[in-house]
Amino acid sequence: MNPEMLFCIRYEQLIEILQGGKISQLLDLSVILRQFFVDNFVSVANRNHKLKLSFEISDSTKDRLRELESLGFEKPALLYLGDVIPPKAPRTKVTVDNFLKYEIVYYQGIHYSVLDVIKTCSNRLGGIHLSSDKTDDTEEALLRDLNDNTILGGAPIVFRSLLLVGRILQEALKDLYHTCEKSS
Repeated sequence: MNPEMLFCIRYEQLIEILQGGKISQLLDLSVILRQFFVDNFVSVANRNHKLKLSFEISDSTKDRLRELESLGFEKPALLYLGDVIPPKAPRTKVTVDNFLKYEIVYYQGIHYSVLDVIKTCSNRLGGIHLSSDKTDDTEEALLRDLNDNTILGGAPIVFRSLLLVGRILQEALKDLYHTCEKSS
């Protein structure tokens, strides 16, 4: 199997998970997202095509907190961006590097990026590996606590935040998928 074919299979699985809406598939979603960015499936699949990938995002948790504070609200202990970008929300196109830095969860004074959430869900919370909480660093321990104790729509909230990431990727990687599909 070549890298383009593997990318296409994983992209199709991403779409199935997003359309299926099964909470049980969030573990699998963390694996796919990790393979796309930590294991570099996206950049390897795009190596020969050199498509310019852009990711459409909205306000980060830092942006939203600044807005809340400007309106006179106290800083909350938790801020979660949700499962989708609201249809009328302002959007910005960013590179893959800036997308991975996009902060999607704020908890107990720490902002967590897309990459932080992917790595923690896949490497610490059971997506690929389930590690002991005794080996967590401070940030991982807080995300684990949030995930274990906050359920939203039937799913742990940290895993649920991967739905937003997946939906952004569905759109951002569509052209790469169609290009790879034709060439493999």
